[in-house]
Amino acid sequence: MLRTLVSSTGETTYKRVRRKNKQNATMYFSGFICAASNKSPFTQVQTEGIMDRRLILIPFNNRVKPQQIKGFAEMFPENELRNIASFSTQVNKKDIREFLLIVSQHPEMQQLIEEHYVDSGATTLLDMFINQCIVYDLQNWTPYGDAQLEYSLFFTFINWFKDLPIDLVNNVHLNEFKQQLLPLIQNKHPNWDRCIRQKTCG
Repeated sequence: MLRTLVSSTGETTYKRVRRKNKQNATMYFSGFICAASNKSPFTQVQTEGIMDRRLILIPFNNRVKPQQIKGFAEMFPENELRNIASFSTQVNKKDIREFLLIVSQHPEMQQLIEEHYVDSGATTLLDMFINQCIVYDLQNWTPYGDAQLEYSLFFTFINWFKDLPIDLVNNVHLNEFKQQLLPLIQNKHPNWDRCIRQKTCG
């Protein structure tokens, strides 16, 4: 799949197209491919450097609560699907690429992308932490916190991690911790939810 994607999106790559009862033709792909993934795409082969100049990665970390998830037909009625299809065939592809590049080059986005590609075994590490250190209690809550906020989730995680064999695993950054912890917890405790406290002035 990876090699096909690379060859299809190469700027000077022409593909041979078979035509029934006719001579083969050549085709040049001038568009771009959009895809969504729950995990980092092509993480294992990123070290080869073959995706860096072809992939624009836009992490989306705003998790949708289970009770807010809508069906496809409800989100995209038939008339809206027609409008989306019409728009997608008329919009300038260059404008879309430029917009995505601007978003992906934001400093905070760059940090997320770097953490996104770290093959650190974070899922296994966080799963161990959940099994050993977290107890589900419907009547209580605890903040994500950070490395300085005592008794917060991340503070507890950092101190728990210090007792592990150093050569066993790599540590997990705060952004990676916040992104991956909740889905893993909800696999074991589906009713565990997250709330965001809004910052106020005054």
